[in-house]
Amino acid sequence: MSSAPGFSAPSPTTSPTSSPNVAPLLAPSGSPSALPARAIAIAPVVNDHGMVTRGKRGFRQPALLQAAALSPIPRTFRAALADLNWRAAMEAEYSALLSNHTWDLLPRPPLSNVVTGKWVFKHKFKADGSLERYKARWVLRGFTQRPGVDYSQTFSPVVKPATVRTVLSLALSLSWPIHQLDVNNAFLHGTLSETVYCAQPSGFEDATHPDHVYRLNRSLYGLKQAPRAWYSRFASHLLHLGLLRLSQTPLCLSIISRHCVPSALC
Repeated sequence: MSSAPGFSAPSPTTSPTSSPNVAPLLAPSGSPSALPARAIAIAPVVNDHGMVTRGKRGFRQPALLQAAALSPIPRTFRAALADLNWRAAMEAEYSALLSNHTWDLLPRPPLSNVVTGKWVFKHKFKADGSLERYKARWVLRGFTQRPGVDYSQTFSPVVKPATVRTVLSLALSLSWPIHQLDVNNAFLHGTLSETVYCAQPSGFEDATHPDHVYRLNRSLYGLKQAPRAWYSRFASHLLHLGLLRLSQTPLCLSIISRHCVPSALC
């Protein structure tokens, strides 16, 4: 087979590791080192930067495929309750709502707007592709809310990427330690300032009071004011701890100096 003009076909007898520009995977002593677990040997990458990557070390880690059959995402809550995996996820979500004192069960007030909801299901996977857990979440239908009745302001500040890069640059240049914080069910910790009534979760209705509704004490996913309620709760707690807002970005960044060691949070 003839090659295209300007290009030469690779020689079939030349292996990738025999190239003069490719260095084999070597241990610090200079001898070839063993590959990590489940790693596949590849031709090491040669480039100009000094970053040591898997490609420069001569191996790659394949994704771990899920061997066990997954329970398919149900289309209805009845189908989810019939599956042991999704039923356990729904019970865990409902228990979290109860333990957080999210609501109070009350008779439905006359002429009140009741926000409906639905169950949302999702598979949560780890970085290697294996299944982490089955996730079920009770989400309210925000489009059934009425402005001026069960919500008013909905704006919530969002950190800009430029602010994150600035903080990371400061941390690198000043040798600050960097930590990541992940809050489980973050929106469930927001405190509502409005009176919001919602329907009981499907499949978990109170047997003695099936016609009652919940008056929310905390925000829930799907509410229009849920991001704002969570930010207000979190920001007030940070100010209580002694953090100070920057005048340049008063809604996104706070800095505190404790024991002469400055730290930043955004």
